Amino acid sequence: MRSAAQAVPEEQILRVETCNTINVYKAVNSILASLANYKDIQIVFGGVPSTNGKTVYLGEPPTHSQDALDAYLAHGTHEIHHVLFTDFTNVSKLGGLHLLVNALEDVRIDAIGYRKTPGTYFWRETYLERMLKRGRLPEVNEKTSPAKLLCLSLYWHMTDKTLGYSFTHMLSQSSQNEFIRRFGEDLYEELSALAYSAVTSESTDEVIAYAKLIAERFIKELSLGKNRRKTSGNSVKKQAEQEAVPAKNTSSNSTGSDAAADRKLEQKFTELFEGENPDQFDIHKLLEQESRSKGKSPDLAQGSNSIWPAVRSELTQSIDEHFVQDLEQYEITASARFRKFLNSNVMRPRHLSRRGKQLSTPALAGLMVGEDRIFTTEDTVKQPSAAFAVLIDRSGSMDKRTMRTAAICGAVLCRLIDRVSGCRASAYAFPGMERNTLLEIKRFDERSESVTDRFAGIRSFGYTPVCQSLNSAAAILSNRKERRKIIFMLTDGLCSEEELLKERSKVLTNAGIEVVCLGIGRLSPLIFDLQKNIEDAFDMQEALYELLEATMKKHAD
Repeated sequence: MRSAAQAVPEEQILRVETCNTINVYKAVNSILASLANYKDIQIVFGGVPSTNGKTVYLGEPPTHSQDALDAYLAHGTHEIHHVLFTDFTNVSKLGGLHLLVNALEDVRIDAIGYRKTPGTYFWRETYLERMLKRGRLPEVNEKTSPAKLLCLSLYWHMTDKTLGYSFTHMLSQSSQNEFIRRFGEDLYEELSALAYSAVTSESTDEVIAYAKLIAERFIKELSLGKNRRKTSGNSVKKQAEQEAVPAKNTSSNSTGSDAAADRKLEQKFTELFEGENPDQFDIHKLLEQESRSKGKSPDLAQGSNSIWPAVRSELTQSIDEHFVQDLEQYEITASARFRKFLNSNVMRPRHLSRRGKQLSTPALAGLMVGEDRIFTTEDTVKQPSAAFAVLIDRSGSMDKRTMRTAAICGAVLCRLIDRVSGCRASAYAFPGMERNTLLEIKRFDERSESVTDRFAGIRSFGYTPVCQSLNSAAAILSNRKERRKIIFMLTDGLCSEEELLKERSKVLTNAGIEVVCLGIGRLSPLIFDLQKNIEDAFDMQEALYELLEATMKKHAD
């Protein structure tokens, strides 16, 4: 089979924006026919992206743009992999199990396809990442039905583990945490082991067999309720793999009793969707729904789940001459307090021991016969590594004094964090100067002192996209290797998005992202675990420092 690079001239992709609709169709048809090794298949530019092995439906993305080719190639690449590597014989007989089988089969066939034509990986990854940034990929929360949670958690975990798209780790971690919270880590490890065997298997029949076994174990676990097995993770994996081996020889010719058992299993699994429409988490249908949104620029990302890029735009050159002076004055005070805090009992807890240099007066006063622990000894507690993303609200509602104080606080906060071993800080203002972006103030690899002018150049501008800014900061943090990942936000705009923020807070917590918030305004609702509200910018510096102390204390939890 010819590779994608051989089949498609590079300039044909780069200049597609100049092509008319017919030329785009012809280019896509040629590419996909080449990938399918010129099998007798029909390409249809319409419907929902899918295939039955003979006809490939590509949906109807907007034409006359690079988005058209990206969408067609992303959908087409995946569906051609189905044509080449999926056996459709038994797929139509799955009933309610079809969605679980499809989630596993999608990962399996893409993994095989990417090994044969590596160039197709880029098309799929690029388009899915764009949909993530627009908030179009499905996520889980506490209201997600059991069956949907199972399918999505295994899909994102296997995609992250097997395909390794750059953006899937946060989605995998979030769904994994929600599954473990509800059903326990042992079950997750067991089902993940079975799912991995499925996505690395050699045939669709094996995937179906593993999917049935996963469904059976999941249904059984739910029927057990709170009496979950306490088997260790390693033994569970081994047991699951051993029990699944015989299922690999599943034949399409099932006996009557087997067929009846399968129908019963499919019915029980369908009930676990709890009336929820399974199509709501079908990735292809979500992508198609996005592509049919008429009248919207492909660059706009307004949904509460959207992720925006951080852009290094130019800031105002009009610098307040007293800004640096006030910043350094606040930093001197804060640094002294912070140094004292790091050396306090919180970070160096004390206990009594038999040997030491410092006698404990209370221990001596209450000394009893046989007691020899009279010396005070300090234990050094290592601060876990942490990555901070400092978010500064610069919306139009931030008046000049509040904006200036917030900028000073953000700059000092970054300086203090960067001085702690194992901790690094980045900083962003929102919204950005370009539409649907964050304004990058400081990168992790920059010295805080070298970007003082960027903090000084922040001015009030635009509206208050809190949800999108949190998502974007979380996406940046998810790629960091530090143990803790913390968003430290200064904003006066919580009220307008209270319900959305409550939902977003839970999603971020499940993904291992901590949110610390300094709310400006007496009406700011308490949404985050670590949040402090102030009425006036005059109280901002003290409140910010208290939040920083509380954040660092939390390391022992």
